[in-house]
Amino acid sequence: MLQGLANSGFDWTMSILTELPVDWYPDDAFEGFSDTSSFDPGTARALMWLAQLAYEAAGSAKARLIADRWGVEVVATAGAPAPDGELKAGELNAQVFRKGKSLVVVFQGTDPLRLAHWVIDLDARVKDNVHAGFKRTVETLWPPLACAIDQELKRDPWCRLLFAGHSLGGALAVLAADLSHARRHDVSAVYTFGMPRVGDASFAAAYNARLGRRTYRFVLGEDIVPTVPPPLARFDYRHVGHFLPSADDRFEAGTFTAPPNAAERDDWSNAPRAGKDTWRALVGALRSDLLGNLAELAKLRLGASSATPDDHAARVAEFLLQRSPTPLRDHLPIRYCRALAVN
Repeated sequence: MLQGLANSGFDWTMSILTELPVDWYPDDAFEGFSDTSSFDPGTARALMWLAQLAYEAAGSAKARLIADRWGVEVVATAGAPAPDGELKAGELNAQVFRKGKSLVVVFQGTDPLRLAHWVIDLDARVKDNVHAGFKRTVETLWPPLACAIDQELKRDPWCRLLFAGHSLGGALAVLAADLSHARRHDVSAVYTFGMPRVGDASFAAAYNARLGRRTYRFVLGEDIVPTVPPPLARFDYRHVGHFLPSADDRFEAGTFTAPPNAAERDDWSNAPRAGKDTWRALVGALRSDLLGNLAELAKLRLGASSATPDDHAARVAEFLLQRSPTPLRDHLPIRYCRALAVN
């Protein structure tokens, strides 16, 4: 049935680098999801798949189909403006989902082919102790999300409130959780995947005092994105929350456990850091076959009209998984989804 829908001609506004075929979304993504307030590996896996779903066109037939399969209700969607200030569907979105007794606020991550996302990422000035691009974006997205959260919590005060996102989406999730905490909402947990640093040392210290012990920061393998912005003397960017690195290509059960003395410690990890060798290796890998890879991607793009959306998405995803340099391949959302798969 799913493949039939995938081939039925729906216009799903496919993104060449960040969306997946319908059949790559597992039916059991939420099988381990829990409504408890403590950290749970099954919840981590479910929220990473929601973070992947955030890359799909919000409100599309495809996105609704997948959410329905998981028994997840879309409560609200918010969009961020493009660089010219005009609100354009698909530039960047955030959504409030409801699953049982949980409200989950999920932010879309960076799509490398969208200019608006680069404008956000590269505005790395510090404003009020926070990355200026992230701050501006979350302030744009937040009002309708806050309204939706208020309405849902008024209707059911016992709902659990979670925030999640991959890449840029993880950074926005942290800032939104902080804004929600300021509104006296009880934030149960924040799950981020491949998140860049969000603010300076002052922000990190204040955030960790408020929500650090409820924030779980997953980093897969050699993912390069969590190494930026670097902790330089001028801005001194710092990470927040519990650092949960992977073991090889997957997150093993042992990595899910925060240090036993986490409740007493103040020395929150600022890892990972990328040294000069890491960047040299990445640049070298990109230069070695950059033109060939770009030509191959262009061929895939030109061939999109003769393939179904799912076939095209599968070809691009397989290409990225096979041909991307490791620091970029480890950042792919599908890599995080697979690394959190049930053993």
